[in-house]
Amino acid sequence: MIRYPEFAGSFYPEDKKQLEDMLEDLFEGAARKKVKHTKAVLSPHAGYIYSGKIAASSYMQLKDEDIETVIILGPSHHYVFYGASIWKEGSWITPLGEVYIDTERATRLLSSTKYFLDDVTFHRREHSIEVQLPFIQYVLGKDVKIVPVVFGFPEKGSLNAIGEGLSQFIDDDKVAFAISSDLYHGYSYDEALRMDGFTRDLIMSMDAKAFYKNILEEKAMACGAMGITAFLLAAEKRGIKPVFIDYTNSAEVTGDYTGYVVGYLSLAFLKEA
Repeated sequence: MIRYPEFAGSFYPEDKKQLEDMLEDLFEGAARKKVKHTKAVLSPHAGYIYSGKIAASSYMQLKDEDIETVIILGPSHHYVFYGASIWKEGSWITPLGEVYIDTERATRLLSSTKYFLDDVTFHRREHSIEVQLPFIQYVLGKDVKIVPVVFGFPEKGSLNAIGEGLSQFIDDDKVAFAISSDLYHGYSYDEALRMDGFTRDLIMSMDAKAFYKNILEEKAMACGAMGITAFLLAAEKRGIKPVFIDYTNSAEVTGDYTGYVVGYLSLAFLKEA
């Protein structure tokens, strides 16, 4: 089954050469910080003109890593459902070419818990995973494979079970995770800085329960909170170290500090020896 791009021409260029040129510029302007042994990255999913440099700063951390497959964890913005849906076979198309699904690893995830759903419906009209793909292709090349996982709402115990399912790949050196999330959404630049700093610190504490509790209490904000929580649960006591890479928000990008603000954070998670 093939998924064709739905957001080329809006979130990012649909022309291959224009997209390649834009990615080259974004990576040139990305944070110069580069860490090794990156197991996962947190990357935003807004239009490239807004969050592209932060996304490039994240994916820079996978450059030169020997990665076969990227498991992409993104939120659903349009469908209401419970659990997390996996696209288990076929390929996704971007202007840079075709990216194949790692069906073997996708099937292993699906079999790990009933909360992983085999239903591609929830991937339609969703940008949070699609916009990550050109960055992954640019950094890891045409042979990289993916496992797209889109999150709905959690049921009791579902995030623990999903985290356990994901944990089987923490020690797989050929697999990396890409966690797709923006942070603050609101009308105050000052509040964005405060809340995003708090959310960043919660994620970097690697305490899934504390992070999720503060999300539920609306003290922290991340539209990809379910994927973040699931990864933190998967990484518990597994020697994963978070590293701050970069941050900005839409106000700082556009220079408009009076309107709607969205926060963009880049983190890397390292697998310690």
